[in-house]
Amino acid sequence: MSTIRNEYGEDVLPAYRGNLSLEQQKSLREMWKRLEELFEKNKEVSEEVYRRGGPSVVAKDATPAAKNEKDPGKDIPKDDKAKEEAKRMEEMKEMNEFINKYGGPILKETTWEFTKMDHPDTSLLRFLRARKWDIDRALAMMAAACKFRLEKDVPGIIFKGEEGLKDVPGFLNQFRRGISYIKGNSAKGEYPIYFIHVARHFTSAQKHEVLQQFVLLAMENSRLLTTPPYEKAVVVFDMNGFGLKNMDWQCVLFLVKCLEAYYPESLQRIYVHGAPWIFKGIWQVLQPMLDPVVREKIKFSSKASELSDYAGTERLRKGMGGTLDWEWDYIEPQPGENALLKDTETRKIIEAELKELTDEFERLTRRWVREGDSDSDTPDLTYRREVVCNQIRLKTYQLAPYVRAKNVYQRAGILKDSGVVHWEYPQQDGKVITQVVNDRHDVNAIIRWLREHNEDTLEDSVGHRKLMENSTDGSITESKAGPVGGSSEKKKKSTKKSNGSATGAAGAVATGAAAAAGVSPGRERPQELDPVGSPSRSTNAVRSKVASEPEHEEEEEDKAVPKTYTGAAIGAVTGAAAGAAAAAGAGLGYLRAGSSGKGDPSQRSNGKPDQLHRASSHASVDEDFASANGEHYEDDQGQQQRQQQRRYPDEDEDFDEDEDDQASDYSDESITPETAVVPSYIQGKNISAAACKIDDNDCREDLAVVREAMSLFLNSRMKDAEDLCAEGADHRLYKAEGMALINAVKSVMTFEPEDFETAIFCCKHSANIASHLRKKQGPISKIIGGGKMSNFRSMTLVQLHAELVYAESVLLKAVLGIFYSGDSIAFVKQAFSLRSAYFQLRELLKFAEQCDAETEEAQISGKRSTMPVVDQDFRSGIYLGNGICSLVLSMLPHKMLKMMEGFGFVGDRKFSLDLFARAGGWSKSKPLPTISADEEGVRRPLCDISILNYHLLISSYIPVTDVDFEYADKVLSWNLVRFPNGIFFLYFSARLYAAQALPEKAIEYYRNAIESQKEYKQLHHLCFWDLSLTYLCTCDFARAYECYDVLSRESNWSKAIYQYAKAIMLFETGMDDRAKSATIMRTVSKLTKKVAGRQIPFERFVMLKAKKYIAQSNRLPLPALEFSYLWHCIGQTPVFLLVENTLTRIDEFIDDLESYDNPKSYGSGESEYWSAYCLAFFLRGVALRFVAYPEPQTLVRLPAEDLVGPIEEVQADAIQSFRKVFEHGSKLDEIDRYLVYFAHYELGRLRGCMGQDNAAKEEFKKVLSGKPLEAKGKGGLAGSSKANYLLSNMCQVRAHAALETMRIQRSRSRASFFSDGGSLAGQSVGGSISTRSNSLASYNSRSGTSRATTMSSRSRSSFKDGVEPDLDRDYDARPQRSRSNTQRSDYGASGRRR
Repeated sequence: MSTIRNEYGEDVLPAYRGNLSLEQQKSLREMWKRLEELFEKNKEVSEEVYRRGGPSVVAKDATPAAKNEKDPGKDIPKDDKAKEEAKRMEEMKEMNEFINKYGGPILKETTWEFTKMDHPDTSLLRFLRARKWDIDRALAMMAAACKFRLEKDVPGIIFKGEEGLKDVPGFLNQFRRGISYIKGNSAKGEYPIYFIHVARHFTSAQKHEVLQQFVLLAMENSRLLTTPPYEKAVVVFDMNGFGLKNMDWQCVLFLVKCLEAYYPESLQRIYVHGAPWIFKGIWQVLQPMLDPVVREKIKFSSKASELSDYAGTERLRKGMGGTLDWEWDYIEPQPGENALLKDTETRKIIEAELKELTDEFERLTRRWVREGDSDSDTPDLTYRREVVCNQIRLKTYQLAPYVRAKNVYQRAGILKDSGVVHWEYPQQDGKVITQVVNDRHDVNAIIRWLREHNEDTLEDSVGHRKLMENSTDGSITESKAGPVGGSSEKKKKSTKKSNGSATGAAGAVATGAAAAAGVSPGRERPQELDPVGSPSRSTNAVRSKVASEPEHEEEEEDKAVPKTYTGAAIGAVTGAAAGAAAAAGAGLGYLRAGSSGKGDPSQRSNGKPDQLHRASSHASVDEDFASANGEHYEDDQGQQQRQQQRRYPDEDEDFDEDEDDQASDYSDESITPETAVVPSYIQGKNISAAACKIDDNDCREDLAVVREAMSLFLNSRMKDAEDLCAEGADHRLYKAEGMALINAVKSVMTFEPEDFETAIFCCKHSANIASHLRKKQGPISKIIGGGKMSNFRSMTLVQLHAELVYAESVLLKAVLGIFYSGDSIAFVKQAFSLRSAYFQLRELLKFAEQCDAETEEAQISGKRSTMPVVDQDFRSGIYLGNGICSLVLSMLPHKMLKMMEGFGFVGDRKFSLDLFARAGGWSKSKPLPTISADEEGVRRPLCDISILNYHLLISSYIPVTDVDFEYADKVLSWNLVRFPNGIFFLYFSARLYAAQALPEKAIEYYRNAIESQKEYKQLHHLCFWDLSLTYLCTCDFARAYECYDVLSRESNWSKAIYQYAKAIMLFETGMDDRAKSATIMRTVSKLTKKVAGRQIPFERFVMLKAKKYIAQSNRLPLPALEFSYLWHCIGQTPVFLLVENTLTRIDEFIDDLESYDNPKSYGSGESEYWSAYCLAFFLRGVALRFVAYPEPQTLVRLPAEDLVGPIEEVQADAIQSFRKVFEHGSKLDEIDRYLVYFAHYELGRLRGCMGQDNAAKEEFKKVLSGKPLEAKGKGGLAGSSKANYLLSNMCQVRAHAALETMRIQRSRSRASFFSDGGSLAGQSVGGSISTRSNSLASYNSRSGTSRATTMSSRSRSSFKDGVEPDLDRDYDARPQRSRSNTQRSDYGASGRRR
């Protein structure tokens, strides 16, 4: 046979629809006959499947067969004949499994779902050609493909789409990084060209299951961009930059399997372009695994011209040797773009219309099979099938918006509402080549064809009307002539005797077509299942059809109200853990967390109810960040309402989203289902005393439940913990407080007003229950008094715990109220509640201590104690509450603390740590706690977390006393044994490694922490923030950007900081990204917030820095290193990286600055020059300080070569660098004036390390004096003598902490903080850390040494206190450095010395 041309002017190859031989036509009819027989098998099995919840539920319940994951492809026969026989056996087995497991009716549904808008004959012919016209094998292959679609939930993936799967870790990352995409259709055959850039793929960056979902969605998207008669694709593997790290065997084999077995005859050509030599060995292994047909379609190429058969140079990017001036830029899913997916009512109507058409096609096909062997035998039936096929395709287009989420090609305007595809190929010479695809088979073309043949165009159907209403791109033009094909009303009359007919135009045309073909209208139709192509199909409806029940019952059942899906929530005591970590973490300044999406439920009855909603219910995004994602802001009224609620700055500008889309290699780790806690247990009125009354036994039972929930939660089983605590939270004391804590933590993490309102309401609820249970004092007792201790002594267990819970609830509500209102008035108002709760906790602590004292005295004297026994649950509560309050107060500056003490508050750091230790029975002298897990109080784990918080988190931000890494490691190791999968303890393990300057291990543990749980998204953001700082330690700006990108999209804690961080990371990566960096930088000022009526200091800093960046023509000097210093990354950077990387970059930058004869010729002028100059020398001084004196706990790793000079020279060079800042500080503008004050602080730290305590104190006192330290004494007002600079509180807190540390340690050994003797590094690393990981041995063998060894080898001089060598000379003793791997500054070229 030869190629023929069809009525559309398209060339049709032999064996394709419209060009079949007589034998092939006969085979096609025989396959239809056999397929219809399969449809009728095992109907009762299908009924049972739907009773169990649908095919998706049954598919998930199935246990997958064991596969050889270590050696993929090992079991695949290498001989082609053996391979074919193995495939035959496998396919026949899967067909039998499908029929036995799901039944014929579900096979019918899945077949129509697979067909979609293709011609049904085309679908069958795919399998016939693939199996060389062996009908048995073709049927088996088709059943196997249907089984695969059910088990992988392909309809669900299509329904969810990119927006619905955005919370699946790593899914959108495939799009954002441009790993693979379709760009254009070939000129020959109009095949979509699918590019896969292999070097952008990393095997470990996402789970294999996620990659499978991406591949399946990509294949389904490519089907939308094909056009009849071939509907194939061309795949181009771009192998440039390929390495073994990019080789993903599982992905390759999955892709090959899909092309061979599940999407047969969908591949036209595979190009392997630019493969390096290393791929030859891989190809030798891969080649035998491939199907011979697929193998023949693979072509290797090294030049762009070799792809010209299907991908001409005009369709290839410049990087691949083409002329296409274009780069992939992913457009993020837009909120509300898939709103039609929730319109289940319209969807069911259109599905009914489609069902009528598919039923009609099957009836016609059965006659078509019976009455002849070729089309010439049945011309009328062949024509009627063609008419109905066009109507099915048209109806499928109409249904698509209700069952298929929008994809990136629709958002980009490439794929139109009509189904037509419009490509543009911008060329290097400025020309733009355009291409239009599928215009012969889109909605307009189908309507035109039906009208020309005087057939029903379905324009009076609901589907068509809705399509016209929802179309926004103007692509549907063939709907103006009105419906054709006769009166629908007249046709409807002929269907009255037809059993199961639906109303509407679809039913009319179906019956009319049947009549024209000679089918009696009164003939009974067989009852069959609906196609599975619609994810919202009602389970009850389908079951009723299987049982041949009347359709009016089906319609009633379809009206069932869909269930609401509520995201998983953490257990009751979860909030306490995060709350303790947050409160102890230097107040609330460094906590990072995420925002919560909200959405309406969508019911999927073809399986589990609401299953699809989980991915699609998070459509809304944070309005504060709308502009930074290319979205439009609210109207003025909405903005005013939100501003009144949150008191945030105005945010009414838009900017281009496309400029803010970047790859997020770790977005997969963090994007998980939102945690949402709906306080449905709270009634509108206050709970009565009778309703919440409990006795001591009830209280103990609740504590046991909460203790178990705490254990589950700390082991990252959040949903299980919630399930334990949810029941009874409406009237039980501890369960109510647990739900209050859950919502409190969520509100602090999301910073959403609605969440704050919920949390405050929950706190009120728990306080109300506690107030009912507290002991009531009579009027006489109130007048006479008698002391609180005696009152406590007479209380029952329930009353004592009610006092504790009441104080905790009031304290928590007050803190939330301050955050919610965000102004100073609220702070003053809530301060009274804070004071009341604080003193209540103090009194309870005194009571416990008095009980202990009297009990001990009674034991000594042999008398019986009359004091009540204080249980561990109560103790752990008062220890935790008092410890956190005292610790936070101790962080205040000395003067403020004195003022607070005047009001009765006490801030004592050592006392706080002692309270935390008491809760667990910890002692620095003993390896294990004296209180076992069985004996501990319910809040003991939170006290342990507070201990870790102090030693591993707070100590890294400010210099504090009593830091003991060995002790912290002991607490951490014990808890890791109990909670090996706990996100908190994995997080603290990463913090410990980071503090020891082991960023490789820290990164590993941060990722383990992120992977440990998927139910509480906000905890991921905490890990992502610290992970980003660890990347900054290594100057890996690209990976740091990816973390900030995740945070900026998901977290609402400080979007201004995240956006600024994103911008400067892009700035540091190179010139290609600096245009996007400028776009992002413009959003920073719109995203700042206020807390307690004041702008967050660091947000003000980044806002002004962003404005300066724009003013200086998109430049800032060393912004990433400046950012890393402010967040304490330099101190955690390995010494060898400080020398080989950080100092080298700084020195190159200084050399560039000094090449200018006149500072005025630099950049925007003299001010920019001196800001850059002072910042560079400041950062240089800081880096040199840490080279000379690494932190005590650091595991020092020196450069491979001896690049570090004598320590005296390093000290002198650091001091000289700081003095450069002092010398030119008067030339700094108000934004960079802070450098002078921080330079004094850092010089003080250096002096302290050198043993010059008096000199160090002088530097700290200068900072704390509040006087201007710049040469000209710039202040806030003209002539003001008060220092005014950015981040002044941060600098003063650090200076105060350093000075206080020196004061406390004056009588102690200098070794514990400033010198090497007794360094914790050797003890901690060599000791208890080995109980968690043996990996440090490798570091010790690779030049890892303790600090004492390193310092002694440098012949460090022992300066006497207050004595200083002659360091005032103009001495430039910079460490030796190699400049080969550094980047030069891009600052202006004018005015340079030549």
